[in-house]
Amino acid sequence: MRESKDLLGDAGVEVCFETVTGGMHVAQVEVEHTSGADYFKDPLGRPWVRKVDMGWQELLAELVGWYLGNALGVPQPHGAFFKGPGTEVGWLSALISSPLHWNGAHAHFVKNLEGLGAMLTLDALIHNHDRHAKNILLTSMGDELDVWAWAIDAGASLVGYPQDFSDAGLSIPEKPNLARGLPVGLLEVGAYKAAKRAAELAGSVMLRQCVQQSCMLVGESGSDLLFSALSRRMEQATQLVERYIQVVGAIR
Repeated sequence: MRESKDLLGDAGVEVCFETVTGGMHVAQVEVEHTSGADYFKDPLGRPWVRKVDMGWQELLAELVGWYLGNALGVPQPHGAFFKGPGTEVGWLSALISSPLHWNGAHAHFVKNLEGLGAMLTLDALIHNHDRHAKNILLTSMGDELDVWAWAIDAGASLVGYPQDFSDAGLSIPEKPNLARGLPVGLLEVGAYKAAKRAAELAGSVMLRQCVQQSCMLVGESGSDLLFSALSRRMEQATQLVERYIQVVGAIR
């Protein structure tokens, strides 16, 4: 990991990410992740899943993916940049209590299908090829037949590699490691709504500031390249989503 630089709090710069310093390890997470993860409590007692054993590219992907997901209406846990002792940095994702992993049998009981559709838009935009069943969590809404879906873990996205992301142009993940049983027909409305929001945000000052902050936090110098590449993709979001939905719909 490169040495991080913290822009948060600079005069005139919008704060895109919460920064958490300090806290304590609780236990290891005993499921497969892109990186090793642990349960963690911050100084306020809030529970998180923490990832610090990660490269700067993965952390950059988490930062950009989380910001853009929020802007597009993707249901995802609160996220934060972790600054530990010395040069230790990482990603925090608010703990989701007692979740199930995605199972197609639950598809028609999901109550936030529009947000789940926005997840497809996010994945198309940041070129995330790794939306498997363990990266979609389901939680009960009180009635056992009603569930809420959450998208987690954008760390494998190509957006974490600015030059490669730029070189990818307007390509999409053609063979994603995708959860089976997604109700694609029911997700299209949410996906296209999110695509419209993405096109409106493309090239904006807020997007530029959040990309700059993400890059500065991980020590990446290519923020202008990343901003330009991401804005181009967001301008063409509807076309990217149309193509990606065809890919998703072909996976059984």
